[in-house]
Amino acid sequence: MEALIKIIRKNHKLIAGSIILLSMPGIYLLVYYTGGIKYVYSHTMYIPILLAGIIFGFKGGTLIAIVGGILLGPIMPLEVDLGTYQETLNWVYRLMIFLVIGGLSGYYSKRLRKINKINERLFSHHVETDIPNLNYLLSLSDDYISGSCLVSTIYINNKNHIIDVLGLDFYHKALNALYLTITKLIPQPNCVIQPENDKVWLVMPSKYGLKEKDIITNISSKEINVQGIKVYLDYSIGIAGNTSFKDCKNLSVFKDTDKLALYAKTNNLPYAIYDKSILKERYQFDLLSVFSDALNNDETFMVYQPVIRSDNKVEGFESLIRWNNSVYGLIMPNDFIPLVESTQLIHQMTDWVIRKVFRKQKEMADAGYDLPLSINLSVKNLSDMNFSTRVNKIMKEEDANPKKVIFEITETMLLKDNPQFRVTLETLKALGFKIAIDDFGKGYSSISYLCQYPIDYIKIDRFFLNDLQFNTSMFEIVKAIVNLSHQLNLEVVAEGVETKEVLDMIKAMDCDLVQGYYYSKPIEGINLVKYIIDFEK
Repeated sequence: MEALIKIIRKNHKLIAGSIILLSMPGIYLLVYYTGGIKYVYSHTMYIPILLAGIIFGFKGGTLIAIVGGILLGPIMPLEVDLGTYQETLNWVYRLMIFLVIGGLSGYYSKRLRKINKINERLFSHHVETDIPNLNYLLSLSDDYISGSCLVSTIYINNKNHIIDVLGLDFYHKALNALYLTITKLIPQPNCVIQPENDKVWLVMPSKYGLKEKDIITNISSKEINVQGIKVYLDYSIGIAGNTSFKDCKNLSVFKDTDKLALYAKTNNLPYAIYDKSILKERYQFDLLSVFSDALNNDETFMVYQPVIRSDNKVEGFESLIRWNNSVYGLIMPNDFIPLVESTQLIHQMTDWVIRKVFRKQKEMADAGYDLPLSINLSVKNLSDMNFSTRVNKIMKEEDANPKKVIFEITETMLLKDNPQFRVTLETLKALGFKIAIDDFGKGYSSISYLCQYPIDYIKIDRFFLNDLQFNTSMFEIVKAIVNLSHQLNLEVVAEGVETKEVLDMIKAMDCDLVQGYYYSKPIEGINLVKYIIDFEK
């Protein structure tokens, strides 16, 4: 069906012309054998006239109008049976009407096509540079370039300098000159677009692996001439291969080439070819370099996942940090938290989170919902002898209620057996905070922790719950953990609950609290009160 549509679109004028030419004698015969021009069938001639005007414009419409007027004019009887013919004024007047219809339809259809063409151009091209934009790329078919493709980002490093010296209008003309140079140099079919004012993306067929990089890098040696002025454009180029044109349309591959171009610029290289280790190192370096500013510029924010008691009451929320970066967008916690934990930035991040959570807990209490919020701690927090002092200071500054804050530590932290851990936890406990062991059950000595540390909650690792329905041994292990915890006066949280079946099994074990996507994904702080009200209706 798609192939047929393509054929029709490609040959629509030929098809329309054939239909018009075949219909003209057909309409003549229809009118003649139905009795002559006296009857209504002569109006059928409007169809080919309008079609000709719409498809072929003013000239096509008027030409078919003349032919139609003559066919239904002097050579067409008024009444065939009586052999009477039309008066001259009659068929001349009809011919004039045909000419008006054919001419006007042709004129306005041409104007409409011209306006549509302008709108399409504005939609798919930048107004200032006349270079195709993202809309143009997305409008192309998935097989516009068949086989594998080479993708590249070309950054113009000296954009600001050119604008300062020669003006913005001149810079736009220089970009257009670059675009024309690129399209001439790289193999056809190709796609060159301008996503932003300081870079160009290009896609080209790749038949020889990355050898086409020589064509791309050759662009940087070409002289750009604008209005008789030779312009030096300083490029940094990122190159990636072995992708399909369909993949290019989801834009993810360009994120890689953007990073590579920035890597090339940072390291004073003309270009950088795709390499996972380069991208990862560059990405991590970029994140760490701006994370401190992110905390101060409201790029980071808190979300909260509900913890539900077995009687279907909202017990509290686990507080989780998120990062929406201006360059990379929403960055997943697994991408930035391990990086931050590997540096001293972890202390700044944890202090920021604690202050935000204290404020949120107090805000909730003032609204009539005095529920506990939990905060995840890092191993570096526990080993920091000044950590509990800073927590106490922030608590006093924010007038926080420590009894409604839970600090969560993972079981893997305790494997390190650092004496400072116990000191920190006991100090936090003395200040009034509660302590939870997260991911309980992962370590080989889980049970011993319950005796060694001042614990209030344990959170059963989701690993046990994933297989709960189908593994009898796993069911008995979880049940034993719940029973033992209750004997030690500890509350148990089952985290990672995603189905009704697992929830029912957990409740049957008398597990105190449940957390997971079955109830809710993490939600923004502004929606916490609404969530509680809606949940407990």
